Amino acid sequence: MCGCREERNEEVREGITDSLISQLKQGDLALRRGRDVASYMISQANVADKSYSHCGLVQIEQGYPFVYHFINGQDRDGLVRDSAAVFFSPEQNSLAAVMRYGMTTAQQEEQAALIKQYYSKQPGFDMSFDTHTGDKLYCSEFVYRVMNAVMNDNTYIKPAMRKGFAYIPVDRLYADNIAIAIWQMRFK
Repeated sequence: MCGCREERNEEVREGITDSLISQLKQGDLALRRGRDVASYMISQANVADKSYSHCGLVQIEQGYPFVYHFINGQDRDGLVRDSAAVFFSPEQNSLAAVMRYGMTTAQQEEQAALIKQYYSKQPGFDMSFDTHTGDKLYCSEFVYRVMNAVMNDNTYIKPAMRKGFAYIPVDRLYADNIAIAIWQMRFK
């Protein structure tokens, strides 16, 4: 067999992903859930919406969107910068979405500057998920810290509490309608 159907499906999927990526704007919240058990388990720590397990912030650089996000991996650890195509890869993810914060141009510029500061410092991944320290972070804590600073409001994104432990679940990053949904894609 020639595999034509598989090739055509791949072209359609890439076309859809490219179309969605072209809608990304400076400062958007990028969300995804991987295909593995760990992603499912992390998504269950969310308070209300159990859809997503991972997040990052979009930065437009020389006309192309990149996603800055924290990972804990074998070959990379801490704050990484991936192209939007890599971050939203259908091969690695079962679900992806983009939410948009209501930021002014000045706030978007401040957000970009903060992200560059974090990226230059390269804090590691926080395996303790401790929101009281800033030397190590996890993905949703990174977004929480950046957005609360940009909005000049320590309660813009609020932590969740579970058994006396404060943490930042992914769904808090868009709770209370602080960000609006731009698109969502479920990959087969």
